[in-house]
Amino acid sequence: MTVSLTVSFSDSEPPQSVEVHSINEGATRCWPSPQNPIFAAVTWRLVTDDRAFVLWPLCDSEARLVRALPECDQLRIWPVCWGYPDSLVTDHPDAVEQMRLDHFAGMHELIDGNYTWPYWLERYGKSHLWDNFHTADMELRWLNWHNGPGSALFLNSGDGAGSIRREVLEQIRFRADFYIGARTTTIYLAECAPAVLTEKEREISPTELRKRQLLEDLKGKNLAVEMKLVAKERDLEAERSQRLAVEKRQARQEGERPVTRADCCEALKVGDRQLRNLCERFELNVPETQRQLDVLLAKHRRHKRTVGESATRRLKAATEKRRASR
Repeated sequence: MTVSLTVSFSDSEPPQSVEVHSINEGATRCWPSPQNPIFAAVTWRLVTDDRAFVLWPLCDSEARLVRALPECDQLRIWPVCWGYPDSLVTDHPDAVEQMRLDHFAGMHELIDGNYTWPYWLERYGKSHLWDNFHTADMELRWLNWHNGPGSALFLNSGDGAGSIRREVLEQIRFRADFYIGARTTTIYLAECAPAVLTEKEREISPTELRKRQLLEDLKGKNLAVEMKLVAKERDLEAERSQRLAVEKRQARQEGERPVTRADCCEALKVGDRQLRNLCERFELNVPETQRQLDVLLAKHRRHKRTVGESATRRLKAATEKRRASR
């Protein structure tokens, strides 16, 4: 089953939407160090077509340790921070100014102590602004110890069985919401980072499987084409063999066809006396079939060619001799 993943690594970057086709367990991460671990958890690898996303889970929304990956069909991940956003101060100048006036009037000194205005605003003022002006979107992106999701994490954390220790909470960097139907499971992460696919993950990726299937289909098509070509070549070879057999049979029948002396004289372009002389010269009988006539014709042509070549050589030798005598 594929999972629709929407991930954002910072508020300044637009979220990315990808399809996750498999989720695997990765290496075990320890904090603060493998030699002296306070917290250890197995990472998750969300595998897409071209890359993976490594998640290091810390706890759920009630500070319980995560034992298994929640079932989901949609997953949304975005960065979270501990503290209060600076926009509480910049977006509400009237409230900030009133708090400043109250501070210099000494109204805060009896409750919070004698602090300078910038220090009091950072430590106590933002908390008051949060109580009055925070929104639901801020609660999703900002955690604090006094109220909201951060307060639930702080109150439920500790040294109890199945709970995360409070000092580990400060490592929270991302929030992941796993959706399936109307149910949502929240997991807080110490890390969410893209990673290169391993060789095994690349082999089972849908893109690679589609490539392999296309290659298999192409091989099948090529094999079908080759088989058609082989069948066509076989038909052509059978046709050639059949035609050759017919030609041989016709040639054999033609060679056995009887011929007369007149046919022989016409083929050789000689008279009856010259025909007898040719037959005596080549020690052959007067042809009675076409095959015998073909043999006589071949010997006669070869003889004429030999005589012609001899005459040419004698003429050439005589010409060179006359040139030399001059």
